[in-house]
Amino acid sequence: MVSIVFLDLMLVNYPILKNTFNIKPISLEKNACFAQRYRDFNVYPRKSRSSMHATFLSNSGIVNAYEVVNVKKGNVKIVGESGYRGEAYLLNNNGYSRVVQFTPNQVIIEVDLSKPDRLILNQNFDSGWRVRGVKSRVNPYNGLISAEIPQGQHRVVFYYLPLSFMIGSVITVFSILFLCIFLLRKDRNKERIRAR
Repeated sequence: MVSIVFLDLMLVNYPILKNTFNIKPISLEKNACFAQRYRDFNVYPRKSRSSMHATFLSNSGIVNAYEVVNVKKGNVKIVGESGYRGEAYLLNNNGYSRVVQFTPNQVIIEVDLSKPDRLILNQNFDSGWRVRGVKSRVNPYNGLISAEIPQGQHRVVFYYLPLSFMIGSVITVFSILFLCIFLLRKDRNKERIRAR
């Protein structure tokens, strides 16, 4: 019986799956440091609306890579474009900043400031971004992520943790606990009925 179901699934789904993964992956040169390197980039113009995955694997960013997602766009600059100051920079140049780690949901930056300054990430602002390592809040600056940094040496960590994720996590944990309690009580009730 299982073999008949398997054969049926193969006959019905093979033509669909055959056309699902028909784009051969490309490989771009992998860069040591992340940077916004493309404004618009698509190596598959007739088959796909984006090359976001390939550029992500090459440690690069595409400014206009959101496909159908409606994202408020800030003044993000790409390498070589006028006004590009790096992926993290100080607004008034009151010291130096160096990116230690750059991942999709966390950016670690070392700063040494002679005066307080605003640290800006070359990424679109969203209210889910938070900062630790300094007593500050993340605020938009020209649509980019930024935070006021006090004078001195700091290891600043920007991380993405939206409220919707935290609410969803709490709901998930309570749902799992409720389900476990429900199943345990159900088993105890069955044992009581059998004991009678």
